[in-house]
Amino acid sequence: MNSMIYIAKVIHVLACLALTGVVLMQADKGEGLGGAFGSGGSGALFGKRGASGYFAKLTAGAAVTFMITSFYLGWIAEAKAPRMARPGRSVPANPAN
Repeated sequence: MNSMIYIAKVIHVLACLALTGVVLMQADKGEGLGGAFGSGGSGALFGKRGASGYFAKLTAGAAVTFMITSFYLGWIAEAKAPRMARPGRSVPANPAN
């Protein structure tokens, strides 16, 4: 089980970095960060439509991966956390008093 959590954490960090990088590389009405690195001729690399469709798919994939790993890691953290006092549950008295 611990190896699954480790793998999920690694995938989560990689998805986070990929999502950040892909969003920064997308060109908006300006040129985006992609223009700063000299990729003004993205049509030659990604075809006539440019990289908009390619980056949109990468963004969606990274976002879905990030959300799935977030839910999984949150679920595992909740399952492993000690139970807190909830409404309707009795809380043991402090024996030190």
